[in-house]
Amino acid sequence: MAYANGSTRIILPYGTFDALAMGTLMRFSPDGSQIALAMLLLPPDVTPEMLGQLATVQPDKLKGTRFVLYLVNTADDTLTEISNPDTERVNSFAWSPDSTRLAYTTWVDSNDDGTIATVPNIDAATMATNPGDQTRIRIYDVETGERTTIDSTRIDYAPVFLTDDKLAYASVDVTG
Repeated sequence: MAYANGSTRIILPYGTFDALAMGTLMRFSPDGSQIALAMLLLPPDVTPEMLGQLATVQPDKLKGTRFVLYLVNTADDTLTEISNPDTERVNSFAWSPDSTRLAYTTWVDSNDDGTIATVPNIDAATMATNPGDQTRIRIYDVETGERTTIDSTRIDYAPVFLTDDKLAYASVDVTG
């Protein structure tokens, strides 16, 4: 973590995760008490040496890649997993102005084929009947740990809080 005076401190030391981990998005809560951190966690058998050649890695080796959302408490550096890496792949998120809620976009296996595809089916011939997997916007209550899901049949993304209790997001209907 970096401070305005130029000093820094490590909040998540090497070895915090059981595999190679890459942060894809990080934001402080408006009150500065938490950091929301979206992580890409590669399967344990993917090594640092393989990173430069991921295009040649067999797809089944990457199948266990997880997209996870965490909260880091800035007072004591505790880490809390917010999303379920087995059933969703986190994409983006936004804090409420009062820091009590975190809205996040996640891809889910909405077509029940056993995989989570993070790109919709864009084949015009089959899109209406088989749109592929969908996204969900979830709202996480920081104090209670409860999640509220905005259920939809669209691709919903880019949540942003307009006020503490009003959320806006973009939405695309791929079924026509």
